[in-house]
Amino acid sequence: MAQSFVMNPYGCKNATLLNGKWNAIIDLYGRGETMEFYQNRKAQKNTKFLEYSFSGGLRLDVPGDFNSQVPELKYYEGNVWYQRHFTAKKD
Repeated sequence: MAQSFVMNPYGCKNATLLNGKWNAIIDLYGRGETMEFYQNRKAQKNTKFLEYSFSGGLRLDVPGDFNSQVPELKYYEGNVWYQRHFTAKKD
């Protein structure tokens, strides 16, 4: 029998729900960690091109699976990188 570690996340007083639209990058070749997608680099000049960027790209609903949100990803089984900005208290 499966057991959930978080019994009622919506009942927590100090919880920040992260539901909603998230930026996403489809990592077809599994190079996200090597190319450091997590650094979310920005082009320094308009003439520079970045192969991967979170801004202006794919946006997916969380919670939710990418396979049913984008028809082209229906049978995709690879990596997807998600990014979203939010504010969290240090305590």
